[in-house]
Amino acid sequence: FFLMIRRPPRSTPKPSSAASDVYKRQEYNLHSLWCVTEAKATNNFFVQRKKRPFVLTRSSFPGSGIFTSKWLGDNFSQWEYMRYSIGGMYNFQMFGMPLVGADMCGFILDTTEELCARWMQMGSFYPFSRNHNAIDQKPQEPYVFGERVAKESRNAICLLYTS
Repeated sequence: FFLMIRRPPRSTPKPSSAASDVYKRQEYNLHSLWCVTEAKATNNFFVQRKKRPFVLTRSSFPGSGIFTSKWLGDNFSQWEYMRYSIGGMYNFQMFGMPLVGADMCGFILDTTEELCARWMQMGSFYPFSRNHNAIDQKPQEPYVFGERVAKESRNAICLLYTS
């Protein structure tokens, strides 16, 4: 089961210009709260049916780590974004979000063989890891780059689960 949690649709009319500053502040303060209530409801749905829930979101709010896991959002297939993912995961773990990760090999732009190999190695130690990219990008599964990247990825994953 996959649920993409998005912000609520803006079906309400826009407020008058005099109230727009208040509206923007309210939306800013409540934007992520709406998503955590959706995550909580989804989590509770599965728990009540004695199913193990897995809810994944990009949005977060204090306390949402109880109900959902998080991915750090769309990143670029560049070395600095691999580095940024380390701090991003540590930050969210300090905020009570234990299961967090980034899109390995990057999501936007085409990755390189070397970047993907190193990101798969590092990403195998993310609490939540996935190799995921945009529809219009070249495939970036480890086997696409040949035996070297596939073997290095396999070894990193095996190291994680056998040590």
